[in-house]
Amino acid sequence: MRTKGDRAMSNSFDLSGSNTLPPLPPPGEAGGSTTLSDSAPRKKSPPSKSRSSPRTAARFTEFNNFVDVTMRQLSHTQVMIWLVLFRDARNGVARASQKWIAERCGVTDRTVRRQLPLLEARGLVEVKSKGGLGRGPSAYIVRALPAD
Repeated sequence: MRTKGDRAMSNSFDLSGSNTLPPLPPPGEAGGSTTLSDSAPRKKSPPSKSRSSPRTAARFTEFNNFVDVTMRQLSHTQVMIWLVLFRDARNGVARASQKWIAERCGVTDRTVRRQLPLLEARGLVEVKSKGGLGRGPSAYIVRALPAD
């Protein structure tokens, strides 16, 4: 019968009634343990593109213009609304209901209804088509810089 002291002195593990495993040599020594990443065959990752697509580059330029020039002139809520619309814009047009925008921004839909005309007056958002019951969400043209 083993005592507590015997277990501390032993380099093996007792798995409560199962076979005792031999001690593992320290990593780096001959016969040392291998990790899963060492034993598994490595998959080659596809080469990454060194250049982004022109459309992606244009979106980053537009976003940078918004941050560098336009954002400081807007309220916090207006910035959030613009970012939500910009994120969801495809080819410059975002389709979203005011309720959905409000949920994403953490504000009420009444706040969104008050702020959208202010963004529109600055030329940052243009209502392309107004949505409604049976018509679907509104469509907004989103710009980073005020329209001239």
